[in-house]
Amino acid sequence: MQRNQVVHQSTFPARLEAVDQLRTAVRRDRGDPDGLRAAATAIDEATTRYSDKQIAVVHSAFAELLRVVAQLVEWRAAVLAAGVEADRFQRAAQMRLAGWKDEYGARLETKALTPTAEALATVPDPLQLGELCRQLALIALPVAIDGDERRWPRPWARSDNAEKKTPPPVELSVVFVTFEVDGAPASSLDYLTPNESHDLEIEVRVSRWPDEATTLRLSPVSIEAPGSFELPTFELQRPKGDPPLEVRQRGRARILGGQALRARPFEFRFAAEFAPLAAEQPVNVVGHRTLRFESIDVARSPLTGDEAVDRRLIEIRNELRQTPGLAQADLEAAMSLAQSLSRLAVRSLADNIFPEPIAEKAFQEQVRDELRRDPVVGPKLAVHGNVAAGIRDLSLNAVPMELKVDHDRVLALAEGQDYVEQAISYAVGAGKRVAVLGILNAPTRTAAANPAETGIGVLRSKSGLPVITVLIQGALPRPSDLSR
Repeated sequence: MQRNQVVHQSTFPARLEAVDQLRTAVRRDRGDPDGLRAAATAIDEATTRYSDKQIAVVHSAFAELLRVVAQLVEWRAAVLAAGVEADRFQRAAQMRLAGWKDEYGARLETKALTPTAEALATVPDPLQLGELCRQLALIALPVAIDGDERRWPRPWARSDNAEKKTPPPVELSVVFVTFEVDGAPASSLDYLTPNESHDLEIEVRVSRWPDEATTLRLSPVSIEAPGSFELPTFELQRPKGDPPLEVRQRGRARILGGQALRARPFEFRFAAEFAPLAAEQPVNVVGHRTLRFESIDVARSPLTGDEAVDRRLIEIRNELRQTPGLAQADLEAAMSLAQSLSRLAVRSLADNIFPEPIAEKAFQEQVRDELRRDPVVGPKLAVHGNVAAGIRDLSLNAVPMELKVDHDRVLALAEGQDYVEQAISYAVGAGKRVAVLGILNAPTRTAAANPAETGIGVLRSKSGLPVITVLIQGALPRPSDLSR
């Protein structure tokens, strides 16, 4: 067998994505926490296919540091935006790092990661985070091997003569974990309706089960308030057969209470231990062991009053979270503008508040009045600011909203592309990577209007930057006028 036949090809895309995310986070005004978490999840999923368990441990330790960096990037963004209680992200990262040190700090395989982990735990200034991201991106990880792992010496065993004489540690029991939520494989972000029970199924593959152990316990760990969720603790009995052993078990999961649109998802991690406690410990959990849940109750806490529009806004927010370099504060500002504009689109369909075509200036004034009524947007709304050799219509925390009217034709969402470049030029001129576009469409109609959610979405500029676009329909015909 040739060496290139035993290298895991699936490792490289996940590793390259992680490096790209870390390099993006080097700049103080950049960094994508959700992109870092997605890269960590991809690495965890790849480790379930490694035959060399110690290499899997190294990659799993690296994935956990990516999640730490994601929280510190959120801390940096919150500090730069003067956010409330910004230090909560730093405290969460320190708690996660404490768990990392307990699990990986004393292991020989992960010693290349330990200095960076220690530096992340003590970084005093968020502006110093960029250099640590650069250092983490440059750390070489061992190549994942599929096959006879004894054919290739481990990189950490070649560092010096003393270590060459040290026999490799006895392989500890490793648990590979995958989850299913309501019958579908768990993704990097799953939606749970608040205050409803959902199926949570776990599949575990154990490489070696200690003779003295009778039960494997998997328990949820989170920084969330204890009364805000209910997740099962899985008690897995030793199955019959020879290793590797596979076990499945199903439980119920509930999120108690809904979230705001701008709130971060719930995040949970499962820790493992054998029972009785006198059995061999600790257990290295490698694979998809981190769950992230969204729980926005659009029925009890509506965003716009239209459930379909509310779900569309959630989809847009989740899509934009994957945009490299989009700061959390800018995403929140853009979603606040989009939420108010979408609310106006819903009201326009319900009450025909634009019965006749109007001039663009009049439309801008009416939208401004609408946004002023929003307690989140109103106090911080800026009107007619000069930027990028032009005058933007409205902005929130320098994220621009461009407003247009088009009464010549019945528009579909995709036709808003005509105005995208102008909107994004204002964003780039202000140092932002997202913009909001509102279009009033009040032509002569010969057919019924479309549902509001069909006119709300994300259009992309030629450079790939997102523009949240909301189509507001006016000049609605009377239903009786459409009868033949």
